[in-house]
Amino acid sequence: MSLTNFIPSVWAARLLANLEKSLIYGQSPVVNKDYEGEIREYGDRVYVHGIGEISVSDYVRDQTTVNYELLDDARQELSIDRSKYFAFRVDDLDVAQQKPKVIDAASQKATRTLGDVADQYLASFYTNAGQTLDDGVTTGAAKQLTNGQDVYSHVVQASVMLDEKNVPNEGRWMVIPPWLGGLMLQDEKFLLKADPKQALNGQIAQAAGFSILKSNNVPVTGTTTQVHHVTCGHGMALSYAEQISKTEGLRLQDSFSDAVRGLHLYGAKVLQPDALLHMPVKK
Repeated sequence: MSLTNFIPSVWAARLLANLEKSLIYGQSPVVNKDYEGEIREYGDRVYVHGIGEISVSDYVRDQTTVNYELLDDARQELSIDRSKYFAFRVDDLDVAQQKPKVIDAASQKATRTLGDVADQYLASFYTNAGQTLDDGVTTGAAKQLTNGQDVYSHVVQASVMLDEKNVPNEGRWMVIPPWLGGLMLQDEKFLLKADPKQALNGQIAQAAGFSILKSNNVPVTGTTTQVHHVTCGHGMALSYAEQISKTEGLRLQDSFSDAVRGLHLYGAKVLQPDALLHMPVKK
C-alpha cells in the first residue's frame, strides 16, 4: 500500500479495520515443535530419530537363550522447504505526517500475514492423514451434516477411530470451519470451555475428548458441492519447524525511502500418520 497520499485518520482506521485470522494450525498442541532446533537457511533439514519395533519372546528358566536385537534407527527427515518474505518502503515525504510506530505496526501486520500463509500450509496436511472418516457409504466421500446431533455422532466416531490406533486421549484437537461450529453450538453435548484463559487459540467447545477449534483456513475443494476437509488428531502427528530468520530495516539507495523486510523459513512433516484423521464434510 502506497503512503504517498497519506492521511493519518484514514490510515488509523484501516489498521483497526483489518481483521486478522487467528493462527490455529500453527499452535501447540495442534502441531509439535519438538525438533525445531536452529534453522538458519532455506533448505535446512531437521532429522527426527525414532526407535523401530522391539520383539517380545517367551522365556523359560534355565532353557531360553536370550537373543539381542540390533535397534533399528527409524529416522525421518523434516525439510525446511518453505521460504516467504515481505517488504515495504516509506517515502521521506510521508515521514512528517506519520503517527509514531506506524512502521512497527505495518511490520507486525506483515509478520501476521506470513503466519497466516504458514497456517494454510499446515492445514493442507490433511492429505497425509493415516485415517479418513467418510460418509460410511463411499470410501473417502464427504459426510453431509445438517444438525448438531449429526455433528456429535461424527465426532464420536472420530474419537473411536483414534482410540483404536492407541492415540493418547489428552491433547486431542479438531479444527472445523465456522458453519460447522454453528451446528455444534446448537447441541448441548458440545461443552463450552469453562476457563477462557486455558483455551487454545480459536477454541469454541470441547466434546468426545477433543478441543474444538474454529478456523477460516480449513481447506475447501469443489465448486458446485464444496467439501470442507476437517482434520483432527494429536500433537504427536505433525511436526513443524519455523523461524523468522531475518527482519531488517534499511535505507534504499535508489529513492528517498526507508524500507523494512522480513524472511520466514519453515517446514512440516507428518511423523505419526495414525494420529491424524481426515474428516471430509459438506453442508
